[in-house]
Amino acid sequence: MRLCIFFLALVFLSACSDRQIYDSGQGWRENECNNMIDADKQRQCLEQANKPYDVYDRERHEQEKKP
Repeated sequence: MRLCIFFLALVFLSACSDRQIYDSGQGWRENECNNMIDADKQRQCLEQANKPYDVYDRERHEQEKKP
């Protein structure tokens, strides 16, 4: 039974695009930022959490190119 659930989860996750996975985590990230006490850290966190996927993806690829 566990093996069946594992394979179903694997199939489900593989059907999601990177953008869908990124978008699904945005609400969680915003919530975590809103729980921060320090206003400056909260602002920085929200800026990162609200970053559009296209910007995130471009920055990620730039980081991968660095040695």
